[in-house]
Amino acid sequence: LATVHVWLACAQAPDRLLSSNIGSWLQGTTVELPYISLPGPIIDVQGGNCTGFEIGDIRTRSFGSSVVPGIEYHLTGVRAQCRILAHNGMLVRFGMSGTEIRYGVEIQPFRTSSPKLSLPMGPVTVTKCQASGQLEYLEFSGESALSPMLESMGKSLRSFIEEKGPGFACKMMKSYIGEQATQMLAVQANEFTRYFGAEAPASKPPALTALVDWSDYPIVQMGKYLLKERPSAVKALLGLASPMDVPQFVRPMVQTFTSDFGKIRAAMLVNFVHIEGLESLIDGSLSLDGVGTNIMATARFGHVAVTIGMTMTIDLLSGPVRAPRPLEEKLNFTLDMRDLVLGVDILA
Repeated sequence: LATVHVWLACAQAPDRLLSSNIGSWLQGTTVELPYISLPGPIIDVQGGNCTGFEIGDIRTRSFGSSVVPGIEYHLTGVRAQCRILAHNGMLVRFGMSGTEIRYGVEIQPFRTSSPKLSLPMGPVTVTKCQASGQLEYLEFSGESALSPMLESMGKSLRSFIEEKGPGFACKMMKSYIGEQATQMLAVQANEFTRYFGAEAPASKPPALTALVDWSDYPIVQMGKYLLKERPSAVKALLGLASPMDVPQFVRPMVQTFTSDFGKIRAAMLVNFVHIEGLESLIDGSLSLDGVGTNIMATARFGHVAVTIGMTMTIDLLSGPVRAPRPLEEKLNFTLDMRDLVLGVDILA
């Protein structure tokens, strides 16, 4: 049984996530604002939106453990332009600049049928969120009788929005990130867990046409005894193949996720698979045999790391966050496995 640790990182430097692609994508993104009841002079906000997002820099810091991993995000130089429709047709426009946001994301383990094997694909929670910023401008317009009065109260209102606004932004961020990320990981985890803890059928399916009896096939039997008599030589040959690279896949895997916050389509194209640690094969653990129409092979490794380089494409189909085009980013996903046991039974 393998002990598995998982790391997920951007293809850029590990402590920085901002790329020019993310920056240009954010500029065209629009966030719809829900109904908000605020204490103070601006009450009964009917809705609105924020757009024109800019981020100067995004840095990350890992925390937690391999079982419950966490990532802290630090966003600086954040800018946004917002429009809010208040009661009686009053329109409020404001812009934020120099905003700083810190939030942490923690991923709970997804339990599998094996007590020693849990995947970091469980519920996602935003552990903390802190934001601060300054208003670049604040304008009132519309037919409401309050507009002239509020215009004259600009200084006090600016202080109110600068104080209360980040709290509302964090509240929305916690709900959106938590629900969407949890939903996406749950779908992936259910796909992964199909391969863990599976039991062999009570009886093996018969071959439609028995082409050969592998128990008598010379090549299989020669390999069987070679592995028994020359385990060190076989291990050395296998070590020559490490590290091993598998070339790019051709077709992406596409899935659609739906939650209360809308619908997202995610596509993943595997660019490469990099395997290290084949030389950690445990002496004498590699075996090969044939029985009837079946070929069986087993192997045990001390430490194997598999890095999957992928291109992720996220398309926001519906919901409060809208973008003019999908977001495309390159990611590396690493599975670090210790005491790995592999076994295959092939009907051939």
